[in-house]
Amino acid sequence: ENKLFGSAKSFVVPIPDKNRNIVITPIFSDTKKDIDAYFIEMLPLVEMDYQFDVEKEKLQRNLVFQKELQSILVLLVKEKSIHSIAEEILIRCINVTGSDFGVIVFHNAEDVNDFLYYDESNLIPDKSEVEKSVKYNSSFINKWLDLNKRPLLALNHHNNIGYGLTQVFNCESLCISPCYFDDTLQAKILVGKKSGTYSSLDISDIEQFSILLSFAIINIETRELNAALESRLLQAQKLETIGKLSSGMAPYFNNLLSSIFGSIHLL
Repeated sequence: ENKLFGSAKSFVVPIPDKNRNIVITPIFSDTKKDIDAYFIEMLPLVEMDYQFDVEKEKLQRNLVFQKELQSILVLLVKEKSIHSIAEEILIRCINVTGSDFGVIVFHNAEDVNDFLYYDESNLIPDKSEVEKSVKYNSSFINKWLDLNKRPLLALNHHNNIGYGLTQVFNCESLCISPCYFDDTLQAKILVGKKSGTYSSLDISDIEQFSILLSFAIINIETRELNAALESRLLQAQKLETIGKLSSGMAPYFNNLLSSIFGSIHLL
């Protein structure tokens, strides 16, 4: 008892059969030396089953993501269209996180370049209004993403930074995840839920899919650039070959033309 009530810190007394903890917290006087009273409260124990379920869900989500990652990497080797790869990434992102719809916004520097939708249930009311709203809100949303370098969870509440977007999408929550490569914004993944919100596991998965998309965009662009450079190099080599042939044949043409002109002069 002296040890318990002489302590300056909170003391926890577990009661396993009642599934509760008794927490005793000392209340100090103004001098902060003498304890005037104790605040006693009864709190529920942390359920081990709940903690186990959370860890089990994390493991399950990691296994699912690893499987999706393998299929996307295989597709990345075979596919040459960025829109096809982006659509596959968006579909998997929606399925894994239980989202109702998704949009990928492609960027050219800070400007919005293109949109890719996946909305099987036609939940997005007006795509033209969506695109106007995304472009209108793009500047300060991008600033927030540049500053924080993590997904933004927009909720359908006043004073929320993404409130306007949730209104135009007509959803309760919207996760906006940036796709950066070398500190350059390549695209944004937007996935939404008509009801409910996103857990930390959902947001982490969306962020991983964003990294995959940024890698895919750079991979396709690099591949296209290499193909263009190879084509130009081949064209330059052809012109160089033609030039060498022409320079080699020029003396023969010159001798032939000299004979022809000489004959014409005699005639």
